[in-house]
Amino acid sequence: MRMNKVIITVFFLLMVNISFKSQTISIIDSLDSKPVSFVEVVMDGKLFYADSLGKFRVHRTFDELVLRKEGYYDKKVNAFTGKILLSQKVVRIPEVHLAKREKKTFGFPAKKNRSVRLSSITPRSVELGYLIENPYQKSGILKSMMLPMKKVFDNENARLFIRFYPIENGVPAKEPIDNSLVIIGLNQMVKNKNNIPLENIPISEEGILLSVQVIEAFGTSDVNQPIKSSVQFFSSSKKVPFFIRNTQKEWKRFEEDFPLIGVSFEGRF
Repeated sequence: MRMNKVIITVFFLLMVNISFKSQTISIIDSLDSKPVSFVEVVMDGKLFYADSLGKFRVHRTFDELVLRKEGYYDKKVNAFTGKILLSQKVVRIPEVHLAKREKKTFGFPAKKNRSVRLSSITPRSVELGYLIENPYQKSGILKSMMLPMKKVFDNENARLFIRFYPIENGVPAKEPIDNSLVIIGLNQMVKNKNNIPLENIPISEEGILLSVQVIEAFGTSDVNQPIKSSVQFFSSSKKVPFFIRNTQKEWKRFEEDFPLIGVSFEGRF
């Protein structure tokens, strides 16, 4: 009799596990019921991403699952359901008087003989941060950036994530600036002409942190791909404080400064 109970229990656990592996969650906006694209899925400390339709397929059991997306409140998932709602944050955008500011550009020229490759480290792509000083030493608004590439590798699924973080006394904030996220398909980028519009990104007198990240795998926790290069940036001769961000939203600074990627900005100061 006891053996039968053990067999039934094992069978039940196997069935639950098999059933769970086949589940897909849909992540939607709580207000308009539209899919929320490219949501961060932190599963037991490992980082994955939902796809462009807000879908994510779970292939294993988990102890903790947290959903994160810029502009939304983090959502901790305790019970597995087919649809999960994310609530938008109420963002108050300060009034900006652009007419009172002067149009200016600044940048760090790319060196043709210097470059850095950015890869997707599957399944947890790293987010790299470059601390950029404000050359005008007064607050301003970034309107666009130019990001030339040395080489874009044939990788149709890869996307480049660009974010901006405020800094204070040389330390970047844990959360990015509201509405600063830019997602670009690498197959849409060209070598020398990548003028990227920005949504009035505020830059303090001290400066700002620019982060870049490449993601290749979306919509699943079943990721087993080799590490491969996705894009090769030009490097500049300017060395700046260099950071890496973990899944706990903590920035770790490297002991040595790194060459900044060749990038330029246009804004109002």
